[in-house]
Amino acid sequence: MNRKQVLTALVISLTGILLLGIWLDNFFLAWLGWGLIFAAMEFSGLTANAKGDTLSEQVWLGTRSRSRGWKVFWVTGVTFLLVWLIYHFITGNPWFVGS
Repeated sequence: MNRKQVLTALVISLTGILLLGIWLDNFFLAWLGWGLIFAAMEFSGLTANAKGDTLSEQVWLGTRSRSRGWKVFWVTGVTFLLVWLIYHFITGNPWFVGS
């Protein structure tokens, strides 16, 4: 499949989901739309084979050719985000402390 076919399939899928939106809430549709856009961008990046066109390449780019302080800040931020995301998915809590 080429990019045009993939994007067409995503648009058709999203249209079908929006038509079913009577019983789906807006947040679900927003996250689904975000996920579909992300998947299309990643798929396009994986098939294009250009440097810096996938999320992982952008994360690694943050650690290259910058000062040591920036690298520590970047790695700490990405690590915190991943730890929080795993915690959030497992527990359902939005924060580390609280209800």
